[in-house]
Amino acid sequence: MRRLAQGVALQNVRQIFDNVSFIVFNYDRCLEYFLLHALQYVYGISDEDAYSIVDDLTIIHPFGDIGPLTKVPFGGPNNLNDLKFTPISDRIQTYTEAATSKYNEIQVEVARAQCFVFLGFAFHPEAMRLLTPSNPLPRLPPVFATARGMSDEDAAHVAFQISRISPHLPRRSWGPLKVRNDLTCAQLFDGYARSIAG
Repeated sequence: MRRLAQGVALQNVRQIFDNVSFIVFNYDRCLEYFLLHALQYVYGISDEDAYSIVDDLTIIHPFGDIGPLTKVPFGGPNNLNDLKFTPISDRIQTYTEAATSKYNEIQVEVARAQCFVFLGFAFHPEAMRLLTPSNPLPRLPPVFATARGMSDEDAAHVAFQISRISPHLPRRSWGPLKVRNDLTCAQLFDGYARSIAG
């Protein structure tokens, strides 16, 4: 959030996410919850304004989510009997359903990306297939990824998986491809802040 807010004044806060989109492979809304409160902390804006800004942000949950924060409170209601589980479960999808319903949305974001940042991602083959464009990219943009706890060999394999997003490109057409198994997400942002922003 510090990087996103840099140079964005309060009067322009609605544009803070104009150049960012997220593909989140979790059902939860941790990202939305964090951004909602981070906006309020950094800019001192109201709940209503923060909800509106986060609602306009492009966040794709390939396997669905449990609903908007305005309708399903984060962490659930105090009384679970008040929660309607059927509509929530209807929002969750299997891999096959996600591949059908979200693939085109994901493809649009992958094709327009000028940089990829993978944070806390497991690099499962099914998820990587969803990120691989049907039409090859003209170039592989810069990629920065955490692979914390992976061996050097597995991190190298992850770099190869990522390169398959644009399989026919010669190596010279790639931007930087950094897969770091020694950094946390915060350390990745601190270490590559200029490269990611640039």
